[in-house]
Parts: sequence; structure tokens; C-alpha cells
Amino acid sequence: MPEIAEFRLGKMLDQNKNRGQPMPYLANINVRWGEFDLENLREMRFEESEIETFGLRYGDIVMCEGGEPGRCAIWKNQIPGMMIQKAIHRIRPLGLVD
Repeated sequence: MPEIAEFRLGKMLDQNKNRGQPMPYLANINVRWGEFDLENLREMRFEESEIETFGLRYGDIVMCEGGEPGRCAIWKNQIPGMMIQKAIHRIRPLGLVD
């Protein structure tokens, strides 16, 4: 069966180990059914080499692992440079992978 998407779990929040530049990230609380709550975003440090791994692109599906598992929305670049935290899954249809 051909693969149709790339799956990625977000970065673990660890203030003692995380290095790099502070960037906004989505946590479970920010993902609603079909939309995002972009108020009160938190920041975490990400190194340049982690931006591709944990970053979002237009068309990515963002899905919660906790709270209400399966709650999801499609990212449409509402805020450039958005990243994902550990309890978030990024599902990227293969047609969108560069």
C-alpha cells in the first residue's frame, strides 16, 4: 500500500535541554475542532536544525494526542514560523512535502 502522508510528533518541552531561538508553538489547548485558538501562545526554544522537523507548513493537519484525542484542524499559515509541541501530531500529505 503506498504511503499517503508523513507523520511527526512534536518536540518535548524541556527548559533545561532546549536550545536555540524562542518560537511560538501549538499545544493541545490551541487545537480546536476545525480551527485553532491562537490566543496566549507559548514559546519554546528551537534550534535551526529542528525547524523543518517540528515546523508547520500550509496544509498540514494538526491533531491532538491528549485531551480530546483526534481533535484536529488544517494549518493555513495563520502565524508564520509556528512549531508543534509533544502532544501534537503533524500529518503532512505527501503531495505537500518539498
